[in-house]
Amino acid sequence: LHSKNSQGKTPVQLTNSEYLRWETGEDVEEIAAEKEKKELRKAVAKTPKGALAAAAKKKDLEKVLKLLEGGADPNEKNAKGSVPLMDAAWNRSTDIADALIKCKADVNVQ
Repeated sequence: LHSKNSQGKTPVQLTNSEYLRWETGEDVEEIAAEKEKKELRKAVAKTPKGALAAAAKKKDLEKVLKLLEGGADPNEKNAKGSVPLMDAAWNRSTDIADALIKCKADVNVQ
């Protein structure tokens, strides 16, 4: 009970799934990454409609990538009916367009 994992937690401080992974030797960093992804998905779910399109319009690649990583819909239209890929194309943001396409943005959207 007094041994600690690489993050300094004892078995008592771990959740059940974390403990099982630790006990079986699964990577603790992987567990932390999963938690971070869950938190990111929760945060993205709370963002207003059109947040991804707004980030694309502002050429904010970092924000676009975070929103996509968190599960934002690359085909969601904003209030004006624009989708993120349209904004990226209009602004000649090829890096953002590439990221959107890799995340299944519809290149034939109307």
